[in-house]
Amino acid sequence: MERRRFIQNATMVSALGLMAPWDAISHNLKDSALPVYCQEFTWLTYFDREGKEWHKDLAKSLDKLAPNTLHGMEVLMEMHQGFPKTFSQIQKAQLKPISMFASPTLHLEDTAERHISKLLKIGKRLKQMGVNVIVVNPEAKEEGPVEHKTDNELIIQTKALDVLGAGFRKMGIRMLFHNHEIEMQNDAKEFLHALNGTQPENMGLCVDADWIYKGTGSLQTLYDLVGTYVGRIGELHLRQTVDGVWAETFGQGDIDYGHIADLLLQNGQRPALVLEQAVDDETPHTMAPMEAMKISLSNVREVFSEFGK
Repeated sequence: MERRRFIQNATMVSALGLMAPWDAISHNLKDSALPVYCQEFTWLTYFDREGKEWHKDLAKSLDKLAPNTLHGMEVLMEMHQGFPKTFSQIQKAQLKPISMFASPTLHLEDTAERHISKLLKIGKRLKQMGVNVIVVNPEAKEEGPVEHKTDNELIIQTKALDVLGAGFRKMGIRMLFHNHEIEMQNDAKEFLHALNGTQPENMGLCVDADWIYKGTGSLQTLYDLVGTYVGRIGELHLRQTVDGVWAETFGQGDIDYGHIADLLLQNGQRPALVLEQAVDDETPHTMAPMEAMKISLSNVREVFSEFGK
């Protein structure tokens, strides 16, 4: 289930706030550990399958489970616009708020102008909080069966992305384009339109390998795209599947993340590592959220160990 659909369907979208017991993680953080961050979507899905609201049960869970060496988080703007409080709580817990994830509508001209204006205002607040990265995944068309955007809508969207990215760049914020499955369909038409129609200095790339693979149906296409746009990659969203199903933990599976790591290192790129191992109805359920997180963090650091050298 894509992040946007999960957020729309979830019953837990009440006032957002991280609890002070995040100190249970941060106090055990080793300075030598390779920095790995986590996307909020991970916590939402793991806690949802336990029948819990993650921001309410987090303190209790952290009291019971061994702390993990997590460095910080990327949060969702969609959570009732609660990101200022969220970032504040992350900082109080001595964790790094690495970025914010947003899904503006940019393929409709009037709406795009409003969303650009809104996001640039938000950008000023992000900068004040010490956040220098925003990850943008333009909203998909939601009418009836999902339709792909028309050529004209893609032209409008790509122009809006370039304008938005340029505005963020003037503030000292790096904007990264993120994809879900639909942008990779039709021979990755929307993805390629966005990347080839914007200036690299205005828009980088947040690679979600799982969605690229699902959308194109080709691992080789995934690796080729990483190689082609390697200079623009500023962040990786890390999620593994086994036979197409989201795994309970990040580890061996369909995608060769070791190969992706090699491609990046060969080109001198060390993007931020953001764990987004999520669960859905088909995912095996054998452990609690924090246990899964601990295993996933360990495996991420093993696969990307050369990033720390």
